[in-house]
Amino acid sequence: MKDECRSLMAALSVNVLTVYMFLSVFFLPGDLARCNLLISAPKKLEALTGSCLLIPCSIKDGTDFFNLQELSGAWFPVPESFWRFRYLMRHYHMDSFPITGNLEQKDCTTLISNVTTEHSNTFYFGIMGDFSEIALCDPVDIEVKDSPQRPSIEIPADLKEKTSVSITCSAPTPCPHSPPELTWNLQADSQRQTETNTDGSFTTKIQKTITLSDTHDGFTIRCSARYPVNEGPPKTAETLKTLSVSYTKQFGVVFVSLKILGVLMLCAAIIIFQSWFQCRFSNKPEKDSNEEDYENIVMETQTSADITTRPG
Repeated sequence: MKDECRSLMAALSVNVLTVYMFLSVFFLPGDLARCNLLISAPKKLEALTGSCLLIPCSIKDGTDFFNLQELSGAWFPVPESFWRFRYLMRHYHMDSFPITGNLEQKDCTTLISNVTTEHSNTFYFGIMGDFSEIALCDPVDIEVKDSPQRPSIEIPADLKEKTSVSITCSAPTPCPHSPPELTWNLQADSQRQTETNTDGSFTTKIQKTITLSDTHDGFTIRCSARYPVNEGPPKTAETLKTLSVSYTKQFGVVFVSLKILGVLMLCAAIIIFQSWFQCRFSNKPEKDSNEEDYENIVMETQTSADITTRPG
């Protein structure tokens, strides 16, 4: 009977603690939420199945009362692992991820090496040792997708002829250890670079500087991002963007060109008419010498006859 009562009391204690932790995360504000452990980490991260995910994290100032040398840290999903974390603080839960950062340097970063759809959850960082604490006020929401996000192409708003502009193609990088490969139909000025965003997440970029001309108006830029995964071919996403360049219409050049064309056509017409005229008169039949002698004889005979028949 006593053993049954003890089991019942233990079960009730666990249930009460679970409810308290749940309420402290989702409903209790301010001091009731017990934000004793504060961290800096992205509020939301997007991951790709089959790839890795880095959760950047650092412990904020104000937690110096913790002796971090004697503590260990891990990331835990919500909600079922709270009570496990409290009561089994010396044993990692099967869904937890030990940190890869140096806790003595307040680095609570962790790496998920093989992301699956089961990792779509809200995660909390916690420390354990002689006592335990969870960063209740700094959860990280992880959304896992089967297809990568499309890269973005950044182009200045006002594109004018004969101006130099920098065009950038960037792609979110869930895991900087395995960044995406960026390719496009422009020749990049430099190799890809992975940068850290203000929230701690990462982005991979390539860039190209071009001098605009009228030929760039209507040109479509194509940028592709290929993400390596643990198994199978890389996963690819692509973005297209068309340039709209303002340039001066060359009316003066067109007018001069038409004027020159008109002069050339006039000269060609004169040459053709002259050739036709020369050809027409050069083809008139000529009289041979025998025919000319015959005509002279006839004329002389007619003249003699006229003289003879004239009365004296």
